[in-house]
Amino acid sequence: MSQMLCNIVHEKGRMVVRADALSLPFREVADAVLSIAVLHHMATLERRQKMISEILRVLKPGGRACITVWSMDQSNSQYAKMRDNKDSVAEEVKTQSCERLKVHDGKEFVQQDLLVPWRIEESDKTFMRYYHVFAEGEMEELLRSVGGCSIESIEKEQGNYIAVIKKN
Repeated sequence: MSQMLCNIVHEKGRMVVRADALSLPFREVADAVLSIAVLHHMATLERRQKMISEILRVLKPGGRACITVWSMDQSNSQYAKMRDNKDSVAEEVKTQSCERLKVHDGKEFVQQDLLVPWRIEESDKTFMRYYHVFAEGEMEELLRSVGGCSIESIEKEQGNYIAVIKKN
């Protein structure tokens, strides 16, 4: 969460904590954890497993977590429809890419690990953000590899996988 979003939440009288997803500053007492569009920024399997483990650590037994990630298949998603009307920015940032990490051209994902150009409206700068987009079945496999939870559901909606898990 950006500092600006944290400030907005704080101004509305709510408590907010900005923290490292791999080392959450909480005890094991949470009823629920929401992780929206964070896990797919973890660059290795080990970091993705560590993040899931950390979510499970802060949950009390029986606590639930909802975790969302981008799906490799974006067909029929709002993201795909939005990108249909935009020019590709891949060419202008290609020099920032490396051999292994391709720059997403704004159409369909051609590999799971890639850089996605993000342009801030008020700026002419383009920032490259790392994404690991999830293949079908990969989220379930990841959760099972970590263990310590039951999978209540994994749904695909608007180009995202949404997993709901319960701590054992």
